[in-house]
Amino acid sequence: MGLCNSARFTLSGFLLAWTLGAPAHEDELIPSGAPDKLGEVNFPISCSAAAQIEFNRAMAMLHSFFYPEAGRTFAKAAELDPSCAMAHWGSAMSWWYPLWFPPARESLLLGKAELDKAVAVGAKTERERAYINALTLFYGDFEKADHTARSLAYERAMAKLHDAYPNDTEAAALYALALQSTADPNDKSYPNQLRSAAILEKLFVQTPHHPGVAHYLIHAYDYPELAPRALGAARSYGKIAPAMPHALHMPSHTFIALGLWRESIESNLAAGVEARRLGWKQEELHTMDYLVYAYLQLGESESAKAVLARLPKATRAGALPQAETEIAQLTHLRDKLLQAKQDYWAKQVDIQRQAGEAWITWSQGDAQQALAIMRGAADLEESTYKHPVTPGQLLPARELLGDLLLQVDRGGEALTEYETALRLTPNRFNALYGAACAAELSGERYKAARYFQMLLDMAATADPERQEIRYAKTFLSTTSAHSSRSCSEQSKGVK
Repeated sequence: MGLCNSARFTLSGFLLAWTLGAPAHEDELIPSGAPDKLGEVNFPISCSAAAQIEFNRAMAMLHSFFYPEAGRTFAKAAELDPSCAMAHWGSAMSWWYPLWFPPARESLLLGKAELDKAVAVGAKTERERAYINALTLFYGDFEKADHTARSLAYERAMAKLHDAYPNDTEAAALYALALQSTADPNDKSYPNQLRSAAILEKLFVQTPHHPGVAHYLIHAYDYPELAPRALGAARSYGKIAPAMPHALHMPSHTFIALGLWRESIESNLAAGVEARRLGWKQEELHTMDYLVYAYLQLGESESAKAVLARLPKATRAGALPQAETEIAQLTHLRDKLLQAKQDYWAKQVDIQRQAGEAWITWSQGDAQQALAIMRGAADLEESTYKHPVTPGQLLPARELLGDLLLQVDRGGEALTEYETALRLTPNRFNALYGAACAAELSGERYKAARYFQMLLDMAATADPERQEIRYAKTFLSTTSAHSSRSCSEQSKGVK
């Protein structure tokens, strides 16, 4: 496996371990304060003028998923006006993160306590009562009803609220978000996402500086097939709310899906600066993960290494027994996720397990079985959906299948797999190079030249000493039918 992929796996493994151990809410990581440049939100409520100002600020933070600070700001609104029921509603909203993962029981208890305060204080208008009642359907019976059922009940209530108040931007935006949170992950016709997008597209024209509208529009289209539709929102969101790390980072989901690596780098560099300013360590690590990913796609190995150097060191033994131990650990983690009924994440872990097992099997001399295992991993990966928390696979299994086919000199089949991978995940460094190598191996020199040129065009800023860049330039400059050593032969030396 290539050095660039080794670096990617090292970073991803570190971040996965860090994230699994992270608290449900990161309040202790983020200092109190009032960030500015949050975007424009106007959510009229029947509270004091001072409370209204803080409430609008809190809603802007909520729309950018800055949950802890949003909760503190809603609390400030409640302090300024103890009769403001909607401030407690907002605090309850800050304990639920619809597109990330179901809240932990502790978060649900805290959210329900705030919602109970909203009910006790009492809504002053029918509209405010509708917001509180809708959220009651999510929190009210959480000890008995499952997360999906409660989310669907909230979504239906928000649909009614949106119908009753069609000119309420917040009702429309929150209903659009609710549609995304209840989407069937296995339905790749994306009905909920497209219904959500239809609402948000209109809002984006009407309220171009609203942070939630741009943010949720990116999420609505955050799938390989739909990503081109999100480009306008992606290029706007960071400008709308430049004080929010997530507003600066989230556009990179779209940039990655479209292979716009330089824009992804700029997005995450800016997000990292804001995350450090706010002391939000988890978000900073998240941006570093994406930075390494994008740098490697452009062949900028030194830049990727510089990011890795800022992390605690993680090593790989490179020995077969150690690899087998890691596979056993992945199997154990998959089984634990299945027991916890986390089917989606169990599948994601199993894809990684199968991919690793395929390489081990190949190293043991059974190429046919290795290919069968890797093909199974690729098929499983493509049968699953893309979770909103990630822009895509770190290293697509279909691309790995192409790598493995190159190892056994099956260039034509490898080319097919690389081209399939590139249709799903365009402009990936390894896939472009692999496709060129596979084309060369199968005698399609014109197609090999095309892919090598695509690689050089995309990775114009790549480190010039990378062997892939050197070989691509050599191939394109020679007029002979064969070079002294094919790139597929070179790839075997680093896989």
